Amino acid sequence: MKKIKLLTILPTAAIALPFSVMSCDGGGQENNSSTTTKLDLSAELNSVVVEYDGNKSILKPSEVKVEKIRITGFGSEYEVEPNSINLVPHDDKGTLEVTFKLRQKNLVSNVQSKTVEIKNFLNSSGNVDKYKGYEHLVIENDIVKGAKSIPAGGILEIPDGVTSIAAAAFSFKAGNLNTVVGSSVTKNQITRVIIPDSVTTIGAAAFAENVNLESVVMSKKVNKISEALFEGCVRLKTINLPNEIDTIGNYAFLRCKALTKIDLPKNLTSLGSSIDLTAAKTFQGTSLTEITIPANVKMIPTSTFEGCESLSKVTLNSKLEKVSWAAFKGCTSLTEINLPENVKFIGKHAFLNCSNLAKVEMKNKVTEIKEGAFENVTALKNITLSTALTTLSKEAFKNSGITTIALPANLKAIEEGTFENCTALTKVTMGNNITAINSKAFYNCGVLNSINLSTSLVKIQNNAFENTTNLSVVTFPTTITLIDNGAFKNSGLVTLTVPGTLSNVEPESFMNCKKLTTVTFGTGWDNKDIKSKAFYGCDVLTTVTFASKVKNILKEAFFACPLLKEVSIHKGTDWKTGLMNKNKAFDETITTVKVIN
Repeated sequence: MKKIKLLTILPTAAIALPFSVMSCDGGGQENNSSTTTKLDLSAELNSVVVEYDGNKSILKPSEVKVEKIRITGFGSEYEVEPNSINLVPHDDKGTLEVTFKLRQKNLVSNVQSKTVEIKNFLNSSGNVDKYKGYEHLVIENDIVKGAKSIPAGGILEIPDGVTSIAAAAFSFKAGNLNTVVGSSVTKNQITRVIIPDSVTTIGAAAFAENVNLESVVMSKKVNKISEALFEGCVRLKTINLPNEIDTIGNYAFLRCKALTKIDLPKNLTSLGSSIDLTAAKTFQGTSLTEITIPANVKMIPTSTFEGCESLSKVTLNSKLEKVSWAAFKGCTSLTEINLPENVKFIGKHAFLNCSNLAKVEMKNKVTEIKEGAFENVTALKNITLSTALTTLSKEAFKNSGITTIALPANLKAIEEGTFENCTALTKVTMGNNITAINSKAFYNCGVLNSINLSTSLVKIQNNAFENTTNLSVVTFPTTITLIDNGAFKNSGLVTLTVPGTLSNVEPESFMNCKKLTTVTFGTGWDNKDIKSKAFYGCDVLTTVTFASKVKNILKEAFFACPLLKEVSIHKGTDWKTGLMNKNKAFDETITTVKVIN
């Protein structure tokens, strides 16, 4: 029989052990009793506690002496020195024979030997194998690095005692040769993973792209789901996330198409990170139908739920502050969202293409709505914007279904394409601090018929109101200095008084206004121009009145206005150079041009 010493592994392990004890009372008479004891093998074997349930007596370590230990059931039999052994649990089965004496004063015992079931031992220098039965795995220093093969049936069970699973250990990502054995071993074979509670860390992408993986039993001691851990596991349906988990990394469940339900841990604080243009994509492309965001999560990172087309219900917590870029982009089944009190920021494309989102509740702490946040949300008819809103970025409501909008007082500008193609928008109420309406802000809002311009408005940029064919009346404030190229092109204006505060009438600014009949220029145009095609194609324009001279009327400014027969121009206006040549300002349909002194 070989004499060996086993290395110490863990501080303690508890083993239930039946044994017989003969008790001696004051008269020295023996009484037989049988009970169950609990034997704790600690760092030094002689430090043993035996709990004697029969008479509620606890034997102290100094009262017990273990004389020898014999190990069987692993192909060989070993006798082990009793002063240096420790045990750890494991699924392999063997037997442990413990021989000991009870040395308490009022207890007398013969040497007793009992057999108990043990779990495993450390494999070191020919000693008993700690991970016997798991030879198909590559394990170094309690870390699973990969696999030599996958068991029949595809069930991958990580042995108890393992503390970590290495990054990409079982990954099958295209072009990635992983660790130790390479991805060819695991490709398409793993169907179920069982991870014991001894595991505390799992590296990034450890199980990525295992396309037949359907279920995972997760260790209760893991506090983080690492980046891309289950990315591309397209058949994953079931996974338990213990409440100890506080972080779920980027791409963790990306493209897990079969995943319809997941309960996020109550201790969760992070759903991934968004740095600059980096997208978290934590659950992107899953089939989740509903999700509840735990109480301590303050941000929905970039693209977290992007493309979750089955997601119909989202419950956000009261501490949430930020909904980042594309967080719910393409969630076409989502019908309503209630943004809690502390939300301040709605990121770019946050709800882009959520075509069935009909109800958005927004509280009054939201200060920023970024580019395209509600673009293509065609079911959204009404929304009340936060009174704290200072930034409404370009295309925020482009192609949405809103019918009316009130813009809050703190807003300084309406950005490019903010309400472009809002074909149901009829009324806009504008706060008086807005100084700029930028390009295509209301482009193609075909039924818009009412808008009050801010009293502080300075600029209307190019094509801002183009194709607003039902907008018949606009009153410009005295602060206005620019109506840019095509600003009211093809609008429904009927009459127009051109403000003298403008620096010029820009090219095509009122081109193709098919309902425009009358244009009046006030004073203040002595050094200003009416630029090319400014009123080109105004089919029913009959009257143009100038209160004073205009510096220049440029090429085709009033061309293709067939009903404009007579124009009176003040002396000093430069128009002759264009009248009868290819650069003419007026169409040949004009029969009379009067010059007023």
